[in-house]
Amino acid sequence: MALTPEQQEEVENLKKWWKENGVTVISTFVITAAVLFGWTYWKNYQLQKKEESSRAFAKLVMAPNGQDGIDPPLDTAKLDEYIKQHEGSGYSTLAAFYAAKAFVDKKDFSQAERELRWVIANADATVLQEIARFRLARVLVAQKKLDEALQQAMINNDPAFTGLFAELRGDIHYAKDELESAKEDYEEAAGYPYVDLSLLELKLMQVGGTLH
Repeated sequence: MALTPEQQEEVENLKKWWKENGVTVISTFVITAAVLFGWTYWKNYQLQKKEESSRAFAKLVMAPNGQDGIDPPLDTAKLDEYIKQHEGSGYSTLAAFYAAKAFVDKKDFSQAERELRWVIANADATVLQEIARFRLARVLVAQKKLDEALQQAMINNDPAFTGLFAELRGDIHYAKDELESAKEDYEEAAGYPYVDLSLLELKLMQVGGTLH
């Protein structure tokens, strides 16, 4: 079937356009396909890494019970190795918390301090940093580093911890025999949630104060 002059012109225009733009079209298609493939691969890779981190973490902290149903002590060396291998994942932060707790249980407060300082420096969530800071201050108190503990207790980047840090400062001032400062801190703590008021009242009585 013969083409009309108009159809022949359209065919020639199409050939001309393809000659001028065909390589670009193919290149664009190939690049787009490569990008999509790369993105899919990256997402799958990240998911796989998270699953591997999760399984390894569970294996570390969910060991079978020891004798009489008591969990055996956590292996702090393995926890530290896990942190190095999975640094950047949320599980590495949890592993550091577990390691710090294990060191506290062993009265190895200097190593617990190291773990908690790592969390403060590396955790990607403010709430985790402040939990670590709160625990670090208590670990410093256990080491009689009262001035350092007070410095940590003065830092707070999460309003939810305001009362808890105020009470902690009161405890530190009390340990330093600075009773008036302890009283002021306890009174401040009383105005915030998450504070045990019955315990706080006892602390206030020890420094000559009362709950308002």
